Amino acid sequence: MVVLDAPSTAVTGQPVAFDGDGTTDPDGDLMSFAWTIDGQLLDVESSWLSVAFAHPGTHVVALTATDSGGAAASASQTVAVTGADRLPSSLKPLGTSLVPGVTTAPEIVVSAPRIRLQQHRLRVVLRCRGAARCAGTLRIMALKGKHQTPFLLTQRRFDIASGRPRVIHAHLGPRGRGRLGHRTLVRATAFRGRVRTSAIWGTMAYRVPVAR
Repeated sequence: MVVLDAPSTAVTGQPVAFDGDGTTDPDGDLMSFAWTIDGQLLDVESSWLSVAFAHPGTHVVALTATDSGGAAASASQTVAVTGADRLPSSLKPLGTSLVPGVTTAPEIVVSAPRIRLQQHRLRVVLRCRGAARCAGTLRIMALKGKHQTPFLLTQRRFDIASGRPRVIHAHLGPRGRGRLGHRTLVRATAFRGRVRTSAIWGTMAYRVPVAR
């Protein structure tokens, strides 16, 4: 069964993660993976994908897993991309070009854990891939109101080794806790080094349930 953990929205120029690590084969066979965006095959064979889009619009990202016996299964996610139209060349610092208007940024994959808020600590999963270590800054913003106005909840440094996923705990102060709604949409962004747009590694938006 193909399990695809994927966002439904994205902003041009900001990498978003697509994670198929939860995919399993009923017979325990080894699997190969293939990704497509809008039907175009990508040169990516891993179970995860981190990409940045240059153009707004609706895009379909699909993952196909094939076992050693040739049996295949697929899952897909439609992504609504917003933001200003950008030149594909402007995305090159984020990674390697895959298709026109799309680049990959493989070092960091950001995803939401099952338990997202515990003891006033927001939890985010970071995976370091394609490098020995990944060090930078994790910033978590809350998106409030009709216009999804962002405000800073918390920010912290991280330094993780390549390999297994790591859960990052970011303490949420009294001011941030007071501004959380019943189910607040937050955006976690991993930056390479300092916080600046040109250094974005990956980003993930998800809902945080808050008990009252």
